[in-house]
Amino acid sequence: VMDEVPAMIVEQTLWALGNIAGDNSDKFAFRRVLLEEGVVPATIRAVSNFAHRVPLVRNAVWLLSNLCRANSYPPDFEHIKLLVPVLVECVQHSDDEILTQAGRAIGSLASSKYLEARQELVHCGAAGPLVACLRHRKVGVVQQALRSLGSLLSGDDESTQVIIDAGILSAVRPLLSCDSNQICKDALRAISNITAGNRQQIQSVINAGIFPKMVKHLRHSNREVVKEALWSVGNIMHGGSREQMSILAGLDCPAPLADLLKFPDADMVCATLDTLGRFLKLDEAQAKSTPSGTRAFASSFTECNGVDTLWKLVDDENDTISEMADHLLTRYFADL
Repeated sequence: VMDEVPAMIVEQTLWALGNIAGDNSDKFAFRRVLLEEGVVPATIRAVSNFAHRVPLVRNAVWLLSNLCRANSYPPDFEHIKLLVPVLVECVQHSDDEILTQAGRAIGSLASSKYLEARQELVHCGAAGPLVACLRHRKVGVVQQALRSLGSLLSGDDESTQVIIDAGILSAVRPLLSCDSNQICKDALRAISNITAGNRQQIQSVINAGIFPKMVKHLRHSNREVVKEALWSVGNIMHGGSREQMSILAGLDCPAPLADLLKFPDADMVCATLDTLGRFLKLDEAQAKSTPSGTRAFASSFTECNGVDTLWKLVDDENDTISEMADHLLTRYFADL
């Protein structure tokens, strides 16, 4: 019908289809029917035929966003693969609402279980426009783009490098000073996914001057922001070179790590103990290569009352935490 009627009717039809696509009854059964009946190519034609009608394109992109929505019953990627180039084009639109909806749709695809969806988005050039959206004046546009990029960065190293080359690090750096906890969290999630990559990609984070901001957020007031900062630091201590880890160790890490051991969250404490162990192992190796044999990190950690906290954790009811704390005390602090 949309190929044969006036624009006003097409616009209303798209709105109706968007409502149907968003209905989550019976495991999104209506959406499956729409996809099987060819809603994707019909919507693409509508966007192409009426590109000059902004309200119509808004409805179309909203429909596409509902078709892509990630949930327990994601759509078959083969049904929606044709949408990717259209969404990449829409995320470069001048209209804020279209930008937001296109970003939401891309985020849904990027966070779905389909690796090929992330690869297709990167292949079709989504990285550059999404990075450009990080500098947009509207917070909603920035948030959607940031979430989409964070999900795309969970792919392989090749895709991550494409996004780095598109300039994400220079765009994300100022967002780490944002007052919004959600934006800070999502920005650190993107950084965390980059630091989970190869050493060249970790070096890109260093070159962008992000390490100090990352460590600073270990003491943020928001727990979710702290978690993402800790994952970022932990990734570097797990996969970075000795030189890269040494740069991180040279920042003010002992005090915030000592504080994180008091977190009322077993997973966070375990992650902190693991990261602390990697810092202490590096510290020990560095001490052996210096005439004085001084273990600077261990000394600073002790001064922050970190060792006292470790002793308390030995008696923790969580066996994993207790064993990890005991190991660190025996291995690195028996002679201090």
